[in-house]
Amino acid sequence: MSKKDIKLTEKIVKVPLSVQDTIPINRIAEDGIFELEAKKGVHQFDKVYLFQDINFHTQDDDEKEETDKKYQSILNALEVSFKIIISNHYAYNKDFTKDIIIRATDEAVIPIAKEYQKIMTQRLMDGKDGIVQSKYFVITCEREDYEDAKMYFKNLEESLAMMFVKLKSGLIPLNATERLRALHSFYRMGNEKEFDFSWDEYFEIGRDWRNDIINTCIVEHKKYLEFEDDKVGCVLFVRKFAKTITEEFIKEISKVPFPLIYTIDCQPITFEQAYNSTMKKYMGVERSINKEQEMKNDKGMISTSISYEKRVKRDNLEETLDALREFDENMFYVGMTFLIKADNLKELEQMKLKIAKIGSAKNMIIEEHIYRQLDAMNTTLPTGARFINTMRSLKTPELSI
Repeated sequence: MSKKDIKLTEKIVKVPLSVQDTIPINRIAEDGIFELEAKKGVHQFDKVYLFQDINFHTQDDDEKEETDKKYQSILNALEVSFKIIISNHYAYNKDFTKDIIIRATDEAVIPIAKEYQKIMTQRLMDGKDGIVQSKYFVITCEREDYEDAKMYFKNLEESLAMMFVKLKSGLIPLNATERLRALHSFYRMGNEKEFDFSWDEYFEIGRDWRNDIINTCIVEHKKYLEFEDDKVGCVLFVRKFAKTITEEFIKEISKVPFPLIYTIDCQPITFEQAYNSTMKKYMGVERSINKEQEMKNDKGMISTSISYEKRVKRDNLEETLDALREFDENMFYVGMTFLIKADNLKELEQMKLKIAKIGSAKNMIIEEHIYRQLDAMNTTLPTGARFINTMRSLKTPELSI
C-alpha cells in the first residue's frame, strides 16, 4: 500500500479565477446527488445523509461491544469511499433540521426524523454559546452517468437503512437545498439566516447556486485562510495516529465549544492489495532480521535475540495478516481533518491549541496543513471531494471507534 493508491478528486477548475471556482462541485440534482468531477467516461458522484446519534458513550461494556460489531459490519460492507463528519455549528442553523423533519414523509424515515428533532431540541437547550451538532455520512461513487449513480445510491440506501436500524439509528438523505444550506453554514458562518435558495428559480432562470452559499473573498495563506469580514479559518490534520484510537478522543473533540467540522475520510483497500502489501512488508522485516543475525554470527556473537524495534514490527505485521486472513477484517486508508473558523487570528490560535492538546493527551500529533489550506478545506467540507492524501491504513476495529 502506498500514497499512489489513494484516489484524489480531479479539480473541476485547475486554476480558480473566482471564489465560485473553488467549490468542488460540478453539477447538482434536486434529490441531493452531486457530481464532483467529470472524467472521460467516468463521473464521480456523492450523496450526504444525516444520521441519528446512538449515544454510544452511555452504553455499558456489553452494549458497546455489540454496537461495535454491528458498526464493523457496516464498514466492511462499504466498497466505495465515504466520510463520517461531525459538524458543530451555530444554533441559527436550526431551520436546517426543521426543514428535514417537515420533508420526512416516508414512513420508514418519520420515526427517525421525529427522534432526531427531540435530540436537536435538547441540544439547542444545552448548547454552549449557541453551538449545536449534526452528524453526516457522505458516500462517493464513480458511475457513467447520473441515472446510473441514482440507481446505485437507491440500492445502497436500502441495505444501509437495515444496518442502521440494527444500531438503533437511521439515515436521512439530504436533498440539494439541505446540502447547500449545510455548506452555507460554514462559508457564511454567522449569517445562517441569510440562506436563500430556490430550486425552481435555479432551474427556470439558470441562477448560479454558487452565489447563494460562497463568500465574496477567500485568500489562502501558509497556515490559514482569510475570508470576508476579516474572518479566518484553518484546517488541521492528524499527522501521527496513536496505536489505539479511543472513544474518549472522539468525544472530547466533538464537544469543543466552538464551530468545528471534524471529518474522517475513508477509502476501502481491497483484500488482495492489503494482504499483498502487508506480506511484502513482513518479508522485508524477516530479511532484515536474518541479516542482523548473520552480522552477529560473523562477529562471533552467539545469540538468537533480535532488536526490540524489529520484533515489534514483525509482531504487528503478523497480527495484521492474521486479521485479514482469518477474521475477515478489512483495511482502509483513513485521514482525519479539523476545519475551524474564527473572528480573528488570536482566537484561531486558541482553537488550534485546544485541538492539538486534546490530540496530544491521546498520543496523537495534530498540525496545520502547510500551503494546502484550500485543498484541505474542500476535503473536510461535507462533500465527497478529496484533494489531500494525508491518510494512513487502519483495520476495521480501529476505524470502528
